[in-house]
Amino acid sequence: MKRNSICACVVLVSSLLFQNCQKEDMAQNTHSVQQENSEGKIILGKKLENPYSLENMKKAYESLQSKDQLKSVTVDEEVIEPTHFYVRFLPEDSLQLHKLRSDSLELFDYPLDYAIEQEGYYYHDSSIPEDQITWQYTAVPVQYEFPNVKYEIIEPCFIPDDSLETKLKSTTGIDFLAMLEYESYRLTDNLDEEYVQDNELKSIQR
Repeated sequence: MKRNSICACVVLVSSLLFQNCQKEDMAQNTHSVQQENSEGKIILGKKLENPYSLENMKKAYESLQSKDQLKSVTVDEEVIEPTHFYVRFLPEDSLQLHKLRSDSLELFDYPLDYAIEQEGYYYHDSSIPEDQITWQYTAVPVQYEFPNVKYEIIEPCFIPDDSLETKLKSTTGIDFLAMLEYESYRLTDNLDEEYVQDNELKSIQR
């Protein structure tokens, strides 16, 4: 069994793009990221579709509409818009790393939108010298004020939370956000029995 970083997570929120689900077919996957197998090091597998990306959430919404599953739900058109950014930071030193942590960011040293081929205690990007701090991955609210630390926005995300329920109206008590979330997991092939409990990308900011 192989662990996925993005399945029950976010980042992308209390953590993407996009979790810790498990897939049984990863060993046969020919697109596995090639990583050096050293003791204690996390080995990445294939890149995953982030169910919380804005693009995939919109696809999930359109899918529900096409199947007439939203007849009893009134949705504000502005509900499905970016709530977070799936990002990575590259601190120059421990002071910059401390600055990020002081912002209450939950940081991961491995990308959250990859399966975990082999469990370990750490990960270090092969493009970063071993004596330097590696990329740090997380999700931040769209209103987050980025500090003076090198960063890249990987993709915008829609990570539902309870506050969005006030923008929704259902005549039958349908949990629209749960339905949308499930549909996005289904369309991105991230569904399994642990997808709700084990989500790093989603758990970061909730």
